[in-house]
Amino acid sequence: AWLTMKNNRVAAVQSNVDFQAIRLQSTALEETPRSIRIDQLTGRTFFTRGADKWSLQIPELAIQSQGQQQQLKGLEVNSSDSMSVAVDRINLRLVSSFADLTDRMPAKFRQWLAQAAPAGTLDNVVMRRFANGRVQLDADAVGLGVNPVASTPGIRGVSGRITADEA
Repeated sequence: AWLTMKNNRVAAVQSNVDFQAIRLQSTALEETPRSIRIDQLTGRTFFTRGADKWSLQIPELAIQSQGQQQQLKGLEVNSSDSMSVAVDRINLRLVSSFADLTDRMPAKFRQWLAQAAPAGTLDNVVMRRFANGRVQLDADAVGLGVNPVASTPGIRGVSGRITADEA
């Protein structure tokens, strides 16, 4: 990792990562904490901070876990009065497996997600949050699917353009 200092403060951080055999664990107070094993995590990151905004760029990030691979290319998160995130491709099966680590989602939804086993990818994902609070999302859905769970039907092979706009 490389640090850039400006006025006795960290103004930028650049890192190259190559980790193997990582275990991420939930912070919930439970008898058996939930965890996920990451076989390999490699990538490059750039973080810059100004007086009133910051930027995180991850031009390449590869995660290999449980026989699945997620390659994030072109991830950018910027913040000031607004925020934007751009990702070339999201592997839904791998990303959904990380959802079990958070307590921000209701337990029933986490259980459904584990059983439904989402499949497919979201490509060319762009999400923006504007200063006025409006959220906008655009993505290409490719081969989306979920398993049937209880009385909820499953779907397979759904593809198309997703455009969402919230005020």
